[in-house]
Amino acid sequence: MGSYTIWFTGSSFGEDDEQLEPTGSLQFAYTKSDTFQPGLEYYGAENNHLMGPAILAEFRMGSSILELQAGVAFGLTTDSDDMIYRWELEIEL
Repeated sequence: MGSYTIWFTGSSFGEDDEQLEPTGSLQFAYTKSDTFQPGLEYYGAENNHLMGPAILAEFRMGSSILELQAGVAFGLTTDSDDMIYRWELEIEL
């Protein structure tokens, strides 16, 4: 049986120093394999809440490591974006 990873991040943004908008995200991944990990992600802001599937992958290329994260998230409320795509590519030399 594999293990599970939960990852959370949050930040605040605003148009000026007096306006704060708390945001956050949550990633839940099944980590049985280092090469391929299916996951579920949630993104939230004041009026924008989205959730969807994600893929986390890691490949060795000689002495380098290529890490890929990709997902699609769907809006959970009428005020949310309908759908967003997210991807991240990282190369460790």
